[in-house]
Amino acid sequence: MALGCGEQVSGEGSNVLARYQVARGDLEVTITESGSLRSAEATHIVARTKGWLTFVIPDGSQVEEGAMLMELENSERVDKLERVRLDLGEAERNLNKAKSELKLHELEAAKTLVDAERKLRFARLELEQYEKGTAGLKENDLRLKVERAKVELEQEEDRLKRMPALLEEGFVTQSELNNSKLRVREMRQDLDTHVRNLEVFLEFERPKETERLTADVAGAEIQLERDTQSVAGQRAEKQAEVEKHTYTLERKTEEKGEVEEHVSNLVITAPRRGIVVHGNPQRRHWQAKEDFAIGDEIKWNQTVMSLPDLTDMIVEVGINEVYIDKAVVGMHTVTKIESLGESFPGEVRKIAATASQRYDVKEYKTEITMGDTGGRTFRPGMSARVTIQIAAYKDVLSVPLDAVYERDGATYVYVERGGAPVKTPVTLGDANDDFVVITEGLSEGETVLVLGIEPGEA
Repeated sequence: MALGCGEQVSGEGSNVLARYQVARGDLEVTITESGSLRSAEATHIVARTKGWLTFVIPDGSQVEEGAMLMELENSERVDKLERVRLDLGEAERNLNKAKSELKLHELEAAKTLVDAERKLRFARLELEQYEKGTAGLKENDLRLKVERAKVELEQEEDRLKRMPALLEEGFVTQSELNNSKLRVREMRQDLDTHVRNLEVFLEFERPKETERLTADVAGAEIQLERDTQSVAGQRAEKQAEVEKHTYTLERKTEEKGEVEEHVSNLVITAPRRGIVVHGNPQRRHWQAKEDFAIGDEIKWNQTVMSLPDLTDMIVEVGINEVYIDKAVVGMHTVTKIESLGESFPGEVRKIAATASQRYDVKEYKTEITMGDTGGRTFRPGMSARVTIQIAAYKDVLSVPLDAVYERDGATYVYVERGGAPVKTPVTLGDANDDFVVITEGLSEGETVLVLGIEPGEA
């Protein structure tokens, strides 16, 4: 990255530590963190029975699918077979009785639910009929009456306006004029009545009827739910009886199969090829790694080892909380495997939502993909150094961070003019560990100074 040329200045009595000629160039902003490799996908080996270890394959062994990983010993034996045979007859009779009672309940429950569903369906139809039919028709009728009354009133008022002139000319009588005035008052009253009827319908009658019908629907829904819950509760009791007797019967008849399965699980084999890693890969960082020895007790559902996929590896790093706001999933990365001296392009795959404490620093666990590794295989735990590209700027002015000063909230540099440093305010952009972008205040070709002591400070 060539953003300008710097000149180191030394000599006794010189306050200028370095000169830097401002030039345009590219600036890349990165975060670099150390981490270790782990498999993106690993097969966890879980013990499906308990026992005492008689054989375990060494940690780090390369195995093929089907290879024996562990062998356990368990002296427990089943001695209840004779008693189970005596119980089978009674268990079968109890099961048949429970099934009959369950069938009778289901027939009665079906009728109850059909009745409740029919009531709900009718209530919904009545509500829909009112909202989409009856209410709309009545509203239209009331609005039509209002419109008709307005038209008739306008016509009569127009006629009344012309009558005084007609009265003078003798075309109408005073009685007809008075009757017209009376009709106008009556029509205004009729219009007011129709308007009020429409308002009452819209503000009170329609909401009230809608709410009533809605309440009917809600009531029917509640009743259906109540019947459903009641039926379900009763059915659960009946079903529980069936399941209890079914379990008893099946348990007695399947005892031998269970023992055989128990014995087969004493031998743990590899579901696929891979490298053996002892212990639970998801254990807490403060938990010690398991070191198995012959005679150790293995517990039920204990994760005893894993087989990581060595062709699909990721790097796990911790990003300091200072930089976490700059990191985004999908950013380009370069991962260097320290032991191999090779680098691989990738990207940020996942960033933890919460921080974890590491010594005195809070870090966000971040997963980095390795991209195309050319079919290389790696071992979990290999050290890696990841560089995350936060931003890349083209054709920008920049200066070394050492050349930028800040005081009282203002940022400035010292530009060499006439052989003397001139304090020049600048506006800063993004920065990396060495350089910062200058958005305002400097021009290409100017020389900025890195001073040992600012002018005026002695």
